Amino acid sequence: MLIVGIISRKGGVGKTTLAAALGVEAASRGRKALLLDLDPQGSLVEWSEAREADSPGVAPATTDTLSRLLDGAKRQGFDIVFIDTPPSIASSAKAAAAISDVIVIPVKASPNDMRTLPKTMEIVRPTGKPYLLTLTQTIAKARLTAESLALLSEVGPVAPAIGNRALYPAAMIDGRSAQEIDPGGPAALEIRALYAQILHHENQKTSKPK
Repeated sequence: MLIVGIISRKGGVGKTTLAAALGVEAASRGRKALLLDLDPQGSLVEWSEAREADSPGVAPATTDTLSRLLDGAKRQGFDIVFIDTPPSIASSAKAAAAISDVIVIPVKASPNDMRTLPKTMEIVRPTGKPYLLTLTQTIAKARLTAESLALLSEVGPVAPAIGNRALYPAAMIDGRSAQEIDPGGPAALEIRALYAQILHHENQKTSKPK
């Protein structure tokens, strides 16, 4: 079972939206996917309550219940789990990072996000887990986007960027994801590209000698 932590100490970077979209992408490819909502605000749980489709599975979690929920998920045959974390609770981010196989770090293309990134890396790097930095809410051809991508490349491996598209939040309103509304659109292509990068780490995990 692959465990993917979505972690950032900065709010407003799109962690919940990414978790939902990646979970839907995994489910659409025949994976038994589970989303764990570690954020006390419960936005991911609320999204699932508005959703008509039964998959991916969604459950609330805390640092105390996280390990037990993951053990249960493995017994129930889930093969990929995405953990959505809150920005303001360091203990939740640390718990998710420690238990993840790969970590996705969304970073908005803004000076404030770049200044906050070291706080996230202080949690992620000590785990030794592979991680992917993905620039979110980007504006194509904007100077700030190019500068932010250059800065991210100095921090670690950079995954495909996520554009600033109205479709992402609009889809969340009624429990869907962007690629379900426009399967051939740019948002769908972005999510598929990020998901492919995550699967690359899954392949590396399964190929390691036991």
